[in-house]
Amino acid sequence: MFKISQKVLGLSLRSRSNNIRFCKLPSSHATTVLKNYAANSCVNYSSFSEPDQSSTYLVFDRKIKKLQKDRAARNVDTSRQVDYLKDEVANRIVDRLLDIKRRFTTVVEVGSGCGHIAKAIDSDIADKLIMCENSVDVERRQMDEEIPDFEHNSCEAIVSNLSLHWVNDLVGSLIKIRQALIPDGVFIASLFGGDTLFELRTSLQLAEQERLGGISPHISPMVDPRDMGGLLSRAGLNIPTVDVDKIVVNYPSMFHLMADLNYMGENNAVFKRPSTIKRSTLYAANSIYKEMYGNQDGSISATFEIVYLIGWKPDPSQPKPLKRGSADNEYNKKTFAIFIISTYGEGEPPSNSVLCFRKLARRSKQALKTAGMPETAQNGSASSDYKHLHFCVLGLGDTNYSRFCNASKSFIGYLDSLGATGFYEHAFADDGLGLEHVIEPWTKKLFENIHSFIEPLQAIPSIENPSNPHQIAQNEPHSTNHVELPSWNVHRKYSSSSNRTLFIDYSKLGKVDKLTGLPKLPKLNVVLNIIPDSNIIDPASLNSKGFPNSFQYPKWLFSSESVDLNPTLNSNDLSSNDSSVDRVFLSRISTSECIIAQDAAKRTLLLDLDISEPGQNSLIPFSNFIGNSSASNLWQAGDSFGIVAPNDPLLVSAILSRLGIDRSLWHLKTSISIPPNSPAPSHLAQFVRLPSSPSPQLSNEKNSDLQTPQNNLLTGESSFDNLPTLFELFLYKLDISSFPKKQILRTMADFCSDLADKSKLMLICSKNGLPIFNNLRESNSIVSLLDILNTFKSCKIPIDALVELLPPLVPRSYSISSSPLTNKNSWKFAFNIVEHDLNSDFDKSSSNVPSQNIGAEVQQSANISADNFSINDIQNLSAEVSDISISSNLKKYGVCSSWLDSMCNYPQAPKSIKPLDYLQSHSLINKNSLLSALSSSNSDNNSSLDSSINTSNATNAQSHQYIPIFYRKSATLFRLVNSSSSENLNGSRTNSSLGESDLCQRPIVMVSSGTGITPFIGFLEQLANEQLGSEKKLNRSVHIYFGCRNKYLDFIFADKLGFFLNNTILSSLNVCFSRPDSHTSVSTASDYNSSDNAAVHNLPILNAQSNTASSKLVAEVNEKYKYVQDLLDRDAEKLTDLVLAQKARIFVCGNAIGMGKDVNSKLAEILLSSSKADISYKIEMLKLLDIDSSAENLENDLTIIDANKALMKLATAGRYNRDLVIN
Repeated sequence: MFKISQKVLGLSLRSRSNNIRFCKLPSSHATTVLKNYAANSCVNYSSFSEPDQSSTYLVFDRKIKKLQKDRAARNVDTSRQVDYLKDEVANRIVDRLLDIKRRFTTVVEVGSGCGHIAKAIDSDIADKLIMCENSVDVERRQMDEEIPDFEHNSCEAIVSNLSLHWVNDLVGSLIKIRQALIPDGVFIASLFGGDTLFELRTSLQLAEQERLGGISPHISPMVDPRDMGGLLSRAGLNIPTVDVDKIVVNYPSMFHLMADLNYMGENNAVFKRPSTIKRSTLYAANSIYKEMYGNQDGSISATFEIVYLIGWKPDPSQPKPLKRGSADNEYNKKTFAIFIISTYGEGEPPSNSVLCFRKLARRSKQALKTAGMPETAQNGSASSDYKHLHFCVLGLGDTNYSRFCNASKSFIGYLDSLGATGFYEHAFADDGLGLEHVIEPWTKKLFENIHSFIEPLQAIPSIENPSNPHQIAQNEPHSTNHVELPSWNVHRKYSSSSNRTLFIDYSKLGKVDKLTGLPKLPKLNVVLNIIPDSNIIDPASLNSKGFPNSFQYPKWLFSSESVDLNPTLNSNDLSSNDSSVDRVFLSRISTSECIIAQDAAKRTLLLDLDISEPGQNSLIPFSNFIGNSSASNLWQAGDSFGIVAPNDPLLVSAILSRLGIDRSLWHLKTSISIPPNSPAPSHLAQFVRLPSSPSPQLSNEKNSDLQTPQNNLLTGESSFDNLPTLFELFLYKLDISSFPKKQILRTMADFCSDLADKSKLMLICSKNGLPIFNNLRESNSIVSLLDILNTFKSCKIPIDALVELLPPLVPRSYSISSSPLTNKNSWKFAFNIVEHDLNSDFDKSSSNVPSQNIGAEVQQSANISADNFSINDIQNLSAEVSDISISSNLKKYGVCSSWLDSMCNYPQAPKSIKPLDYLQSHSLINKNSLLSALSSSNSDNNSSLDSSINTSNATNAQSHQYIPIFYRKSATLFRLVNSSSSENLNGSRTNSSLGESDLCQRPIVMVSSGTGITPFIGFLEQLANEQLGSEKKLNRSVHIYFGCRNKYLDFIFADKLGFFLNNTILSSLNVCFSRPDSHTSVSTASDYNSSDNAAVHNLPILNAQSNTASSKLVAEVNEKYKYVQDLLDRDAEKLTDLVLAQKARIFVCGNAIGMGKDVNSKLAEILLSSSKADISYKIEMLKLLDIDSSAENLENDLTIIDANKALMKLATAGRYNRDLVIN
């Protein structure tokens, strides 16, 4: 069994298979596909469908088949997109030709189609290829494959690729082919077998039986592979060889499959077939197809059974076949192999390896039978064939399903019984816990030692003197001398709850006597070593929670190994080779303000970061850590950067206290030790040291196999600056806010002293407790590690294990809302303060349920396992209540946003936001006027703000507030094209075929919601600067479609958008409000000296356009628009003209799951409907799709698939750019 995928086939036409074929077809679009299929394939050819009465027995209407092939041949572009199947089979036919150790002068192909064999064959096989095809529209030799017309004894080799299954008299055709061959000439062919499209056949038959009470022949009859050997012999061909292969292709729906068959020319051509099929029947068949043969991703599978035939014209010189089983398959030398095997369903192997597993199973069974025979009798046994094979296996599975990694384990058993030898330990990765936990260390260790396996063993280097140690200091641009880095204040007005206990109801699981799918305990390698006398914090400065009121940034945070930056620099940038571009550095918070009103549902802050480097004569002691000149000279509007934010110290303190770690150890330097040849987690590798002896360890376990050299520090390391304290390890490196994975829960269960706690944890991380596990990790539950520890009070997991198992704390990324043309050292960005109310089902207390008597009777945790588990061991099945009272106003806050809020001293929100026309009196005259408009903040005229808190007016309060950041160039090339650039949208020379000759005049359409508008403010800044620097007016239209909740409360950047609109930088502004009435109190227009603001802002939708004559903002309203996709639908005709006629660029920024997905669907619908309404737009669509604008193509309707493909073409050309995030 062979399953087609994009990687396997390597198609040149990747756009269809990569982007269309495996996408999900919305039900609303199925009608369009169905109509297109019906228009092209359900045609009544009854006028010439009568069979030739002179023939003995005819099944297929050859005239109809010729017309179907002609139509496919004329539709060149579309038919080439469905060549994937015939091209693949053609390659396999050519492989069979290569097996023949003979060079052919001429090879004849019968039923050549577009030349699939010609694509695969080369001059090493044959000097000349003659292609014969029945279709008149193929420029080849015209010949009906049913009646081959060749001279006798004239052909060395004849091949046929998926064509002979339409022949009525197959034996007669084979006889004519045999007559055309020279003696010892070969015939190789492929044709569809009887199991081809059995899924489609079954679905249509069941649907018709249910709808019509009978069935019709919608799928042509195919040959039975078991009969083909007899047919070859009957035709007079010697040494007949028949083998069968199955190719499975995934399609979004049955309609996509039928459309591809149509474009292949493989329509039904049976005599007396029904000319039409009812739409209801097709819809029913599609539903049956998905129900019976659907995949987990929503696609369907279609099976193509390929029968390969090989026959030879008789000749005395032909070799005789050897006796079966006499071939020598033994490896002649030592062979190494690495197998990666996944498991599907109930332990089955992948579908493309079923035949391999069956053969290995048979040979393994045979080998086991011969194991007891004398050695002389085993020489020809199956086990001797594999004795030179040395192998290892990486199994992929999921413990949420039964028979974990059964396929890979069976494979290992087969090879072991066949005499193969394992040269490296096998590994089994669990997707339920995270494949990376097994794959990363296994592959790293494998490739580190691969040469020792393949080549003769060499001396192993001394571990005490590693050849490539973690010498962090040499990668740093700073001096190794001790430097006092800046501090940040830990005071937070709002902190996440640290005493939350979960209310879990186990009764819904029913009776559980045995646990299934329980994760295996991970092998723990990490040991934390506390370094005595390394406390750099005065114990007297600690607060009641055990940490200081301010933390100094550690030096190791700025090392090259601290953050996995994953730079995505463009190769076209000359500065991309500068390794300092993406280093972590300190940036100063210049200003901060809250840009939404007090009564808004969320708080949104706007920060301005100074990324400039101090001068060489700077007196700042940590000046080498401040700023990044390389990034200053490289970044552009639309780029993003990452912030290395710490966890909440209160939560770190709560976790360490909960684990019983003595506070005297919290702020001592800590190193990590691991056994020899054991991998360390990648985010902790910079702290791996060889422990000194003796060294206090936080774990009670003995680690006699650890290395203990004389010195704890690496060569050249003169201080502890490159090591964290235990508190810093949890503060900066470990993710303690996310829900723990099963691997952590399973480990925690083993360290529970209470039997009930262990039973509950084991149940949650097993397959039996999957409903509870899924509910706990849902986004609205917001369950963290501390919540689990508070709930299961007897759990005392060692801190070493927790450090090893916790995932890394990932930096947060933000888009820049400014332009380097305004100030290259200023990064502005806006973000929402993330805040969650803890009101899920796990936060509901019950006063009627008696509290647990946890710890009243301590039981040994070893008394319970998966086999002797009983749900009766869990007390209070209906509920679980903590001794701690549950507050009704518990909250959790975002890691980075809440930290930044505290760093800015919680800027107060204004009573109301500035209206759209607040800056109407400002004109864009020069750069100073632009700077004046951009520096306007909501707090300028707000008397309610205290100047000591308003950081926009209190620069001194923020002058020493620094945050660690790093530059990230946009991986999606989410950038405008500078008008002075000579390059096109993709960074290469202008492509005239795409009309890139005048980029500065190209329209721009921006679509966003919420803080997704942030990069677009930078775009408008850039356009304004370009206008100021141009001698002539840049007549480029710019249109924004923006959605937010409420016009009074969270219409962010309204005043700046009005400024750009009034000064014709922005051509139109279209704003909708999803919750126009969700406000309690607002300021009047007079608060901002705006007489007409109330009239504009009392409307649910605002559509403003610049008016150069009056310089006033005009608003049009309509109450039915609430989301940006509604606005796009309203302006469908305008957008179509912008995109297709004026070659506009589209930018979309926001949430990927909600807004991003809906906007993409709406744009596709708009393009599709416009192509049907206007012939000129259809021509432009055909150009985008690289389809000839012939009369026939213009008559055929485009489909939603074509519209999505057009969007992908636009994305490839740089005209459809999306910067989407998953919240």
